[in-house]
Order: sequence, then structure tokens, then C-alpha cells
Amino acid sequence: FMDEFTYPIGKVRNMFLVLADAGMGKTWLMSHLASKMVDDDEIVFFIPLRYGLREQLEQFFNKDIFQVLNMFDDIYSKFKRPIYLFLDGLDEIGGDEIKEVLRYISMLKNKRSTAIILSCRSPDWRSSDEIREKYDDLKQMIFAIVQDPLIETETSVKLETFTEDELNAASKKYDLPKLEGELRELARRPYILRLIAEWYWQNGKLPNLDNVQEFKEFVAGTRDSILTRMNITGMKRELLYTIIHKIIEFGDKKVPLRYIIDIIDKESFNIIQSSGILLIHEDASGIMIELNPILAKYLLYLSSESIPKSEREDYLKKITTIYPEYKKDLERYTSIPTEKLIVSPVTKVEAKKAKPEIQKAKKLIIPAEEKALITKEEEKILSFAEK
Repeated sequence: FMDEFTYPIGKVRNMFLVLADAGMGKTWLMSHLASKMVDDDEIVFFIPLRYGLREQLEQFFNKDIFQVLNMFDDIYSKFKRPIYLFLDGLDEIGGDEIKEVLRYISMLKNKRSTAIILSCRSPDWRSSDEIREKYDDLKQMIFAIVQDPLIETETSVKLETFTEDELNAASKKYDLPKLEGELRELARRPYILRLIAEWYWQNGKLPNLDNVQEFKEFVAGTRDSILTRMNITGMKRELLYTIIHKIIEFGDKKVPLRYIIDIIDKESFNIIQSSGILLIHEDASGIMIELNPILAKYLLYLSSESIPKSEREDYLKKITTIYPEYKKDLERYTSIPTEKLIVSPVTKVEAKKAKPEIQKAKKLIIPAEEKALITKEEEKILSFAEK
């Protein structure tokens, strides 16, 4: 991108577009690239869009936004050095703000004075009316490398799940024991790997997905879990379970989008889909959605808990008819009484093994002034570890 952007001949495509689902590392990539370019002595501005593009530039330069954008041209004319403008999180702002940001971006279209590095969640880029209105302009700006059949514009980078090598490197960085089975598959999404690491630092053990209470806390706990990390809380969580009920009602793993579209607003649907919980496919029948197989088993069980007890047995039978591969797991979950503690009762041997990780957790994520926030269960582990 930089080679083409700085090549002096022809029309330049001066936008580098980073798309990904939620929690896939867009902000990390943007900040890493910006930091590297600062080290290379480039002129870089990193703007988290949730704090306002116009407000941040005007405050920094003490000029109005139009004067600032013209000043970028003046800097380039005088010094032949472009401005690299990192705009992080187009999906994190409202519709009117999106229109405003894209208007300013359009004013910089194909200019050699300014390179725009823009990040956005894939579902928002694909379905936001405010973004789609500017597709014609944006298509002329995007440095194109990737083509996603579900996205009408080309893309510079689309972040995906960890490869084997990437997962091994990230696990080593977090000093985690070997991840296996379903936990390893979940960890391919960067935000879930981070959750696994935090669980390990706090509890001195990896989450046990065969334990009902532990997987409920890990997947859907109210403090920090897969769903809360993806902002699927309150009504959005209820809507997720309603979608699952509609899938069971439909009687197939894949459901036409039109079958559920009337029960959920676009914003909530984009958040749920962007989390990776729902997968979208397009075929001759139209747009189909399904639960991500990696999370389906846990979400199906959780959705069954929102069903009245008198109807739950029939509901579980419907689930196992559609998902026979989960029958044994669901039977085991429903037959095991849930425990109150996240972790099993701590023995002295377990506490001794946990001690180095507990100390690390205390240093990294439980500062002394926050000890009041430690739960009774964590205090129990800490006290054993101290002994």
C-alpha cells in the first residue's frame, strides 16, 4: 500500500480498509501499524472515532476541520511528506457521525497528501445504510487486495481467526498450558483467547467446558464472558435466545434470514453476527443463518434455560433432533446439578500448583487498591495459595 501510495504516477488509491468481526484485533493491528510508522519517522495521527474525528483534529490543531484538511495539502506540497490518518472504529459511532466522517474522507479522495487507514466491523460495512450510500466514492479510494463475496466493495485486509502457528505463539505469550479440544477451537478468536488467559490467571486453571457452571460463567457470565465482551447483554442477549428459539422452531440448523428478520433490529443483529455467534451464507434459497458450531452446544443449553420447566424436556428433544451430535452433552449438562462455585473446592495440592499464576494475577489484574472487588471464591484460592 505504501509503495503504491507514494508512487508519483497515476491516480492513487489512498484508503487502506481493515475489516473484521468483533474481537478479532482491528484496534491492535491499527495501533501496531501506527506505532511502527511513528518509529519510521512518518507523520501519523491515530483517531479513535468514538471520541469524534472533527473534535479531536480541531482540538489538536486549534483550527476548524476544513482548515486542518487543507493544511495536510500544504504540508505535502512543502515537504513532500504525506499524513497517515488512522481512523479506528467506524462501527462504534452513530449514523449521523458516520455520514460526517465519510464526508470528510471523501474530501480527501485520491489525494497524495493523506493516506487513510480505516477500520470497521464487517457486518456494519456490509449493511449500514450510511456507509452504503458512499460506496461509489469509497470504491475509488480503497487499496484492494481482498474480495469477500458478501461485501460489495473490495477490502485491503480482512482479519480472520488465528492460524495454528498464530495460536501457538499467542498462547506462549500468555504463558498458557497447552489448549486442546473445544477450548482450543474457541481460542482461535483473539478475544476468547484473552478471556481464557484471564480465567487462567484468576483461577490457576483453564475453564472446564464439561462443567456446567464453569461454561455458563465463561460463555454467558455477567462479569466478563464471551457474551459480555461482545456487548451482548440485556435485550440483545434476550434477542439472541429468541433467534435460537426460532431456529429450533424452524427445525433446521440453517434458517432463512427472512424467517427471523422481523424479530430483531438491524443494530442488534449486526452486533450478534459480528461476534461470530451467527454465521451467514448465501445460496440459491437466499441468505441463510446458523449458529457457529463452536459455540452452538453451549448456547443451545443456555437457551433451554429460558424455557418454562414444564416445556423444557420437549424443547431439548427438538434440539437433539436438529443437533443429534450434541445429545450426550446436553443430557449430561441437564443431569448434573449446577454448583455455586466457579471452581471446584480447592485442595492444598491444587493451591500449590496455582500459586505462581495467582501471584501473576494479583500483580496484573488485581491491584492492591481493588482487593475489595475480589470474590469470596477468589479469596479462598488466594488464601490457600498464600499458605
